[in-house]
Amino acid sequence: MSKILLVDDEINAINGLKVIIDFKKLEIDTVLTAKNAFEALSLIENEKPEYIITDISMPQMTGLEMITEIKKIAKYSPKIVVLSGFSTFSYAQEALALGVRSYLLKPIDDDELNDILFKLYSEPDENNSELEKVIAESVMVKVLNGDATHKSLHHIESFIDLKLDSCIMLCPSKIGYKSAKELELSDEEIALNNEKFINIIVKMVSSEAVVSTFEITDTEILFLLHGQNLNIKSVKAKIEQGQKLAFSNLSIISSVVVSDSFKGIENITKTYRDCRNSILQISSTSKPQTVLQSEETISSEDFKIIYNLFGELSTNFETIKEEELSEKLNNIFKIAKEIDMPLSYFWSIFNAFIINITKYVAELDRDVETIIDKLANIKNQQFNLLSTNESKLHDLVFELFTEMNTHKIHQQHEVFHNIITYVNNNYPENLTLKSLATKFYVNPIYLGRLFKKNTGTFFNEYLTELRIDKSRLLLLKTNKKVYEIADEIGFNDPNYFIAKFLKAEGTTPSQYRKKQNS
Repeated sequence: MSKILLVDDEINAINGLKVIIDFKKLEIDTVLTAKNAFEALSLIENEKPEYIITDISMPQMTGLEMITEIKKIAKYSPKIVVLSGFSTFSYAQEALALGVRSYLLKPIDDDELNDILFKLYSEPDENNSELEKVIAESVMVKVLNGDATHKSLHHIESFIDLKLDSCIMLCPSKIGYKSAKELELSDEEIALNNEKFINIIVKMVSSEAVVSTFEITDTEILFLLHGQNLNIKSVKAKIEQGQKLAFSNLSIISSVVVSDSFKGIENITKTYRDCRNSILQISSTSKPQTVLQSEETISSEDFKIIYNLFGELSTNFETIKEEELSEKLNNIFKIAKEIDMPLSYFWSIFNAFIINITKYVAELDRDVETIIDKLANIKNQQFNLLSTNESKLHDLVFELFTEMNTHKIHQQHEVFHNIITYVNNNYPENLTLKSLATKFYVNPIYLGRLFKKNTGTFFNEYLTELRIDKSRLLLLKTNKKVYEIADEIGFNDPNYFIAKFLKAEGTTPSQYRKKQNS
């Protein structure tokens, strides 16, 4: 049995698809739905549906933009069908370039959609070993998240062929790059580097244990070691050698936690959580690090408090108000002092936070390396959480915050300039906020607010005033009849044009012409 995800911002469209699709014939037992791309991406990452049917035109992120994101986050190849109200060739061309299996125009033909889905269902798997690997990684993610069932644990055991008397060791690895190198790499190059990193580590530790690997995300790789006599310190030494090699050859900075050995696949979830907590504490931006799980010196709860607060701040960084940002930063520093957080752990979280929020200014050609250098300078000035250097961290965050907002304002002006120019040049067309939002890839509600902010009036009022203004010129400069002018400026109904003109001028178009020409 399999899963299907239906994505459309109109609930009626989703309900219609539920009626149309022959789920039984396709052996689909789970139907997932999402009303926007962001909900869909979350479901895809967690549920991994085999089939995805998506609309193109959606607010905030289009269907095609969503498919581009799927290629980045999905560790498998879902079968995607795109539905669209637009017959534009460029849309279909882009969809096919993204690996979409079919492009259907609305309104949907029931038989055509089911035929396409059944063809996808009937396709043989081209690479069963690769598929098995993908399935194993998907199951492992569920196990690590604590969603393990007896069946899923059995699947992991069969995949890695554990012996009953084997000890197990987990080595979660968080990887990044020197300076801003990652920003220069394509998704394909990052995937290739991940594969090279895995091969380096596996080669180093293969003399110590049997190794199974799982790519949890693009930046997190789990090495599962098993054997009868695992030597933790020896494994750690071999991993460190591999990390140094990856650092010099691939510019990869990795943080690895080596767990204590344990018996029984059912203990993976708890051990992973402990390792994950440790790896977050040692994340570094300057050099590879490997630690033993037993070296942890701060409680999980205390660490999570600060980590989650910075995580929330990072997530909301683009929308937060200046006063709220300052208040939240001060609160984090205060809590860190109250729990007497070790400085090394605070730095690991703050470093990660700074790297995270630099993405908001990276597109400004901002030299990210200079930001990291500033942070290093603050750190080297005998920083402690009780010193005045705390204000320098505050200033660094606000420097990035100010740059981001300045850029956003500039972008708003640029976007609005392009839109208003288009409206002024194409006012006779059937223009709506929704059609403009689709054309310029913005949210219709956001665009409406942008119009009000920049013109002092609502979009429909602006368009009507523009058309009336153009009609005045035509009334005075030409001998065209009123109905001809109405059609030329975008009013399909002459009577509606006359009513709008009367409201604006206090007189009819014909009376206006006579009065001005007399």
